[in-house]
Amino acid sequence: MHLKSAMLFFVWSHCLSLISTATSQSNSTQTEYLEIRSDLNESDRIVSLPRLTVEPSFRQYSGFLEGATPNIQLHYWLVEAVGNHSGAPLFLWLNGGPGCSSLFGHLYENGPFIVKPGPNLVRNPYSWNLLGNVLYLESPAGVGFSYAKDGNTSASDDTTSLHNYHALWHFLKKFPAYKNRAFYITGESYAGIYVPTLALRLLNDGIDLDLRGDEEECVETKTVCDDESLYTEWLNMPEVRVALHVDSYVPMNWTVCSDEVFDNYTYEYYDMSSHYKELLSMEVPIVMYAGDFDSVVNHLGVLWFVERLHLNITHDLRGWKYTDNDGKIQLGGFYQTFNSKDTLLRYATVRAAGHFVPTDQPAAVFHLLTRFVNGGDFS
Repeated sequence: MHLKSAMLFFVWSHCLSLISTATSQSNSTQTEYLEIRSDLNESDRIVSLPRLTVEPSFRQYSGFLEGATPNIQLHYWLVEAVGNHSGAPLFLWLNGGPGCSSLFGHLYENGPFIVKPGPNLVRNPYSWNLLGNVLYLESPAGVGFSYAKDGNTSASDDTTSLHNYHALWHFLKKFPAYKNRAFYITGESYAGIYVPTLALRLLNDGIDLDLRGDEEECVETKTVCDDESLYTEWLNMPEVRVALHVDSYVPMNWTVCSDEVFDNYTYEYYDMSSHYKELLSMEVPIVMYAGDFDSVVNHLGVLWFVERLHLNITHDLRGWKYTDNDGKIQLGGFYQTFNSKDTLLRYATVRAAGHFVPTDQPAAVFHLLTRFVNGGDFS
């Protein structure tokens, strides 16, 4: 199976990786894509969402994507970009765990709506769909609404990347207009394993990519320090399941993290150095960041991991700044750049942020993401 198009992958997390870049397509091809799109995915379109307090100006889709076999059904939620979505990049977001749902990131960190008491959905002013289309994929099977038809939810690092790869292939069949987009793989915590393993699988299958990487050990805590009952209650409302096209035969209620997946997961990679060295050798620029209050993925551990790659220092540690909600310039953190031949690796800290950086410092992270997507320096 080959994905023929050029893409941009960006992995964004407390462990982080990125890839570059896209090609253009003719108007006739775009028309053909749109015709196919209406046939294949209109049944997945979200018409309305219960308890939504704002009227969205963009389209959303929710449904299931097949993994490496028809037995594996991975739930996705696609949020199109605000404005001209047809020219905007595509972000893939993966939460970590292993065994935690990407809808946590959607509804708590970087999606267009954040769940508040009620539960109600309110607008997120720092939603990533202000910069591009965002695909949230619940993986592996057994996480969130994703399931295996035979009930077997055992998974490993390699099987997860394999099923994610096939799910992405099926997504592009369903939404072929995204084939030639800039494509960013983004994730959080244990997605520091998911992202580079998926990226290498894609790169080695013949895709022209410009990738950016993440930290060695990004193991996400199983305890989410927030009121998870809000989005758990909302996602398990019968009317929400109907809106998201989660049929009654899907065999589970939604939970933030699956103990079954976590307990039965096989860890195959404890040192990701070789993955990142391979990505750098393939001229994949890498960005790695961490909150400076993160006790799970410590920012010094991220830096030490980078230093063990034995790269040349391009720029010493320096501050980066952003504009806050009040229009004031704030110190966002510090960053340092390294290079392997002509390929850059950037390391950054986010000031006063814990493990869930987009929640703790949404404006700061939005600045970093914006600068990266637009090709600018973090400062």
